[in-house]
Amino acid sequence: MELRSIGYCAVTFTDTELSWDEGGANDGCLQDFYRYMIDVAAMDFGANTEHQGGAWPYWWWYCLKMADMYHLPGVYTSLFSYERSASFPHGHRNVFFAERALAKVTPFFLKEGTSLYSFPLTSEGDEPADETAQVVENDTELLYEEVRHHHGISVPHTTGTGMGTDWHVHDPEVEPVVEIFQGLRESYEAVGAPYAPSAAEIAANEEKPEPAGNEVERMVSRIFRLRSQGMVRRAWAKGYQLGVIASSDHNSTHISYAMVYTDDRSRQGILDASNVDIPTGPPTTSSLKCTCASILWVMRSPPAGCCRCTSGPAARDRSQTLKYSGTAPSLTRLSRTVRAWS
Repeated sequence: MELRSIGYCAVTFTDTELSWDEGGANDGCLQDFYRYMIDVAAMDFGANTEHQGGAWPYWWWYCLKMADMYHLPGVYTSLFSYERSASFPHGHRNVFFAERALAKVTPFFLKEGTSLYSFPLTSEGDEPADETAQVVENDTELLYEEVRHHHGISVPHTTGTGMGTDWHVHDPEVEPVVEIFQGLRESYEAVGAPYAPSAAEIAANEEKPEPAGNEVERMVSRIFRLRSQGMVRRAWAKGYQLGVIASSDHNSTHISYAMVYTDDRSRQGILDASNVDIPTGPPTTSSLKCTCASILWVMRSPPAGCCRCTSGPAARDRSQTLKYSGTAPSLTRLSRTVRAWS
């Protein structure tokens, strides 16, 4: 099972996306995650994003219960969340909520006649536990409708693989940020970008035949296949207004962080700081869309203006100063590298 922490630094920090399973055999148990986030890493906020909340009603309840148990206002903000695992081209997404009563949406909008998740139930659960491609064509749009109604946000995850998306649709209100780097795997900024797969690696991967085994083996092969269509710069080239976060996923710590800028460390404050356009006026609460940091540091300011001010004098008059410490940074705007330092 998977955990994602999103991270206060009036910028607020989290190490995103640590993982677990019920028995603790993968990355430790859920209690280990919270003890790590609070006692070891001293993160400001975090989230447990298990695939479909564990696929069974008991695990949904357990994850929500634990999020409440380890919510320590002023110290650690625990969000309600899960990972929604729809295959390419729809894409895996981590979905976050501020209210426990609203932290449950339709897991998938399955195609008519899909029988695996109907009675009698199998060990898979009454909802897909990890992955499904059996969704209707407008599944993502329907997800956006539900998440908006429940006042949540959605974050695309592992976008440049068979778990990613081809960016055929986007809703900036519901989906304000994207995972651009993942400690377990790599960067999904662009083909050939630092820590991202090269064009040769993409080509070799696309030519690799599917295994001749059963459908599960073929599905796993498709999941981990690299997909250049899912690179984040493709979304920016379409004009999508997306901030970025980094995630750890499984078996990785201390190299992937997400940050929001806010003076409201409540659950709703964290989500609002990740999401909304700020009206014109002084930059007080929730004024910077999510940014991320990893071995390579990435910061992004929306092209429409500083601090998401999209119109009026404040959008023109504000300026931003970013101080960077690291190796060989580059500045990217509208999917193009405009300056690089050696």
